[in-house]
Amino acid sequence: MNTPTLSALLAFLATAVLPVLSGACVRLPAQDKQPLDSRIAEAIEDELTLDRAVPAHSIDIEVAAGIATLSGKVDNLLASDRAAAIARTVRGVRAVVHLLQVKRPRDMSAAELKASITAALTTDPATDAHEVRVSTDEQGAALLAGTVQSWAERHLCATVVAGVAGVSSIDNQIDVDHRAVRKDDEIEKEIAARLRWNILVDDGLIVVQCTDGHVRLFGTVGSASERYRARSLAMIEGVRDVAVEDLQVDKWERDSMMRRSKYAVRSNEQVRTALGAALSVDPRVSGFDTTVDVDQGVVTLRGNVDNLKARRAAGEDARKTVGVSRVVNRLRVKPAVELSSQTIAQSVKAALDRHWYFDRGDVGVTVSDGVARLFGRVDSNFERVYADDVAARVAGVVEVKNLIAVRDQRFIAFDPHVDESSMQSFGWYRHEPWRSLDSDDEIERRLGEELWWSPFVNSGDVVMSVDAGVVTISGTVASDVERQAAVKNAYDAGAVWVVNQLTLPDRAATGAETTPDRQ
Repeated sequence: MNTPTLSALLAFLATAVLPVLSGACVRLPAQDKQPLDSRIAEAIEDELTLDRAVPAHSIDIEVAAGIATLSGKVDNLLASDRAAAIARTVRGVRAVVHLLQVKRPRDMSAAELKASITAALTTDPATDAHEVRVSTDEQGAALLAGTVQSWAERHLCATVVAGVAGVSSIDNQIDVDHRAVRKDDEIEKEIAARLRWNILVDDGLIVVQCTDGHVRLFGTVGSASERYRARSLAMIEGVRDVAVEDLQVDKWERDSMMRRSKYAVRSNEQVRTALGAALSVDPRVSGFDTTVDVDQGVVTLRGNVDNLKARRAAGEDARKTVGVSRVVNRLRVKPAVELSSQTIAQSVKAALDRHWYFDRGDVGVTVSDGVARLFGRVDSNFERVYADDVAARVAGVVEVKNLIAVRDQRFIAFDPHVDESSMQSFGWYRHEPWRSLDSDDEIERRLGEELWWSPFVNSGDVVMSVDAGVVTISGTVASDVERQAAVKNAYDAGAVWVVNQLTLPDRAATGAETTPDRQ
């Protein structure tokens, strides 16, 4: 059994830091109190309202003892799952009870829906080889059956189906092949390593116990999002189920020595080994021979993959690995089968047309030499990003030129705890500053609230100033993920631009860095 050190069992360090004014800069109070349930509910509502892909007005929120219950009706499964993921990122939320129901906006017969689901599974490069059986009914319920080799493949099949327009619910009965028998201590060590090397989980107080393939996680994490991700990371080969009822959610601030051990400088070989392990279990990447080189935190990926989404997924795996400061993605997309431009364009158009987020005719496609050019008009930058991602999953696409116009030009910030792909995956995605519609005082007030409600940012470590809508944030934070979270908070508060001067311990950056253009 993986046993934590004595320091890891210490209570959270609770230090209240009073606001200190220094010229135009404001240091925020530390997060040292458990908020009231009513305030948590309001914070969840605020975060849902800020998101471009969730109909916040359709969602009812109740919070009792830190347990958030979401109910109501939304248009699609992706919005339903996204709302729950966003709620888990709010400070004070210990768990989310997911009671959201999905309306069925498209009038489709059960047979038409089944055909659409089957097409989605067979045209996605990561699920095309799986023999998944699909059943549907007139209410849009989809039942998935069959056998796959891993929990990650099982989850990915459901994720692909969730994006199909007309699906109102998924009953995932796909079996995982458990023929491989593994020793319990071997499983414990692998899970502990996966938790330790994933930058989105603060694992210092998590204990892993496995008995006959049944895993139990207990201890403490800092957010409901980390608890959810820890369970996902524990679903590895040889595991039959994972129980997290004894994994408690408590305030984010941890023993400082424990936090330093999570983000301590790692050797090149340690990072390379950890990332290699992550790539080997990612169903979008595992089938390819990927070479990983590491030099003082800079990871270079080389090799060939047969689809663009695999290239992007490998980059995301690297960014989520502890010890990685920058990713140079030199993976080349070499399609396994040569397809005509017309065939590829038709496949991209069909993938967009059957997806929840796009009405037929919203997005047009042309393809030349494997380069897909997307045009048309959508409501938001979120939909523009998603169209790019859908095209990247289609066989034969080696690059996407995204020329889609958007009606709502407001910037969206990537949240690694919610979004599968980061803006760093899209070469075209650059934010141009615009004139602020809010006063500096209002942006400063909202940013203070955003940072206080984030379980991923220790607000007492952040100093901020606002000038004509441009937010400057400085101070020292524990990880690059915390830096990203603070930037997202600033844009959510109404910033027109963010100058990110937040630094990391022992490797402080020199000079100001402007986000989100960092690669």
